[in-house]
Amino acid sequence: ETPAMGEASPFSKYVGAELECHQLQFRGGTCLWHRPPAIRTDAVRVFINGCFDLVHAGHFNAIRQAHQVAASCGRAVHVIVGVHSSAAILLRKGPTTMTDTERGVVVAASRWTSELVTELPYTELGLDLLDMLHADFIVHGDDVVLVAGGAGMFDEARSAQRLRIVKRTEGLSTTTLLSRMLGGQSGHLCGILATTQRLLDLGPDPSQRQRNPDHVVYVAGDWDLFNAGHVDVLWHAAQFGTLVVGIFDDAIAEEVLGEAPIYALMERVMCVLPMRCVADVILGAPKIVTSEFVAALNIKTVIGRCDMDGVHVEPPPIPSISRLELIRRVRDSRGEYVVRNETCIAKEQSYVSNKSFVEESKK
Repeated sequence: ETPAMGEASPFSKYVGAELECHQLQFRGGTCLWHRPPAIRTDAVRVFINGCFDLVHAGHFNAIRQAHQVAASCGRAVHVIVGVHSSAAILLRKGPTTMTDTERGVVVAASRWTSELVTELPYTELGLDLLDMLHADFIVHGDDVVLVAGGAGMFDEARSAQRLRIVKRTEGLSTTTLLSRMLGGQSGHLCGILATTQRLLDLGPDPSQRQRNPDHVVYVAGDWDLFNAGHVDVLWHAAQFGTLVVGIFDDAIAEEVLGEAPIYALMERVMCVLPMRCVADVILGAPKIVTSEFVAALNIKTVIGRCDMDGVHVEPPPIPSISRLELIRRVRDSRGEYVVRNETCIAKEQSYVSNKSFVEESKK
């Protein structure tokens, strides 16, 4: 349901600021802008758009790079993230696995997002939209995006020198993940490179890890097919203190899930790290929380099961969406997703075969 104009945005709590809903009418159509009551004119304002379906590390790295490009100007930064509507994506690419709201929640929860634009058409995004958003420039990866009729989505912004190109994260895409869910191979991409620099860039600043060291909250899980339900759990946990998240390795995740996870360990790590509410993660976390583990991290609260004296236990919330629901959606409409992927894989193969080096924006 679309909020009324001026009504509080449902994404406010994830962004950590009061946002209002305002409808915009631009040449490409209409969209919904989730913005603060007052716009900061002293900040560098950057816009980045995407489908953000089956959200993965490449999506978060793009938003992070948009923030970093703006931060190089030496002023405060506001990143406005545009999320294309499911209806628009269906006409251009095929069906989405996540609803508009589910994709918006995960994007809003990233540590770099300041504002959102939802219900965004899949059309040329010109200077009129950038000016309405008070955006200095738009950012996109080094892959060309075309709209109906063959025009470039950012042609006008490029001509006005208001387009900034960043590195598209290699080796991972929504198409890759759908191939895995459909039981096919995804060998057309090399796999994401989990460098130490990238992990540091995606994670919190050191100051956040020390925000409240006397009350550490711990929650562990597989975090496979990262989604709005996971965000619900993390945001609930973070209300109790400094949040440390345990991420099971592939073997334990398979044991817990009853099947191999869709995302490999480092792919899951690079989905949890970018969450605004997360202070740190444990890679390959143990399945059982022991007294030694609790003492090592100074854990005071555990979300989920823990039978240890002296540790406060909080039940996890009921998530709004689950991994199994996403899998069900794909399998119930298998034919549509197969057709979608055939087209998208061909496009990705063309991009990879012509790819050249683009430097990644770093902290």
